[in-house]
Amino acid sequence: LATSDWRVGTGLATSCPQLAHTVACDIHALSTWSPLARPSGRLPVLVIVCEVSVLNQMSLFSAALGLESPWEVVDVTFDVDQGRIDLQVGFASGARFPCPHCDAEGQPVHDTRERSWRHLNFFQYQAYIHARVPRVCCHTCDKTTQVEVPWARRDSGFTLLMEALLVTLCKAMPVRQVAQLLGVSDMRIWRTLDHYVDKARAHEDFSEAVS
Repeated sequence: LATSDWRVGTGLATSCPQLAHTVACDIHALSTWSPLARPSGRLPVLVIVCEVSVLNQMSLFSAALGLESPWEVVDVTFDVDQGRIDLQVGFASGARFPCPHCDAEGQPVHDTRERSWRHLNFFQYQAYIHARVPRVCCHTCDKTTQVEVPWARRDSGFTLLMEALLVTLCKAMPVRQVAQLLGVSDMRIWRTLDHYVDKARAHEDFSEAVS
């Protein structure tokens, strides 16, 4: 293969060895098939597609998660043996965030804390999101507070989409069955259900109820 082809294979091997093997085989097979190959044995169109796929991989996952600036997927690890995919989310250098306490805009990052969340499965593979969540030091209220992430509620180990799936499934089947289906503990599911039940009850209005 040509040098640019090797770079493509290297990039794919870093993020997804199985995909790299498939692409490498396809490039080799097509480059040796004389009706499709150029005299040099290179396939510029195919190589360009591969390079674009590698460069856009993080953008693709960022879009799939609905992330907006300054958040973005910065790394993806795929483990076939463990049956899981891990997505590392980061934020742009120099990004500023609103203060969660007083809503003052444009507060600088004080430090970060590593957090992880279980996300919806990607096909048959369990998916996890990891991020160093920033805390901001607010110049308005003088409080240091962890910012809210757009994909999960505070103190939850699930993403919002995963919680929505859990609640929907629990309407149709027992909690234990849902836990076995998704590979999570039933206690974690009960804590999620308790949160949403309490939230719904807080909005109940009995002002017009009569005995």
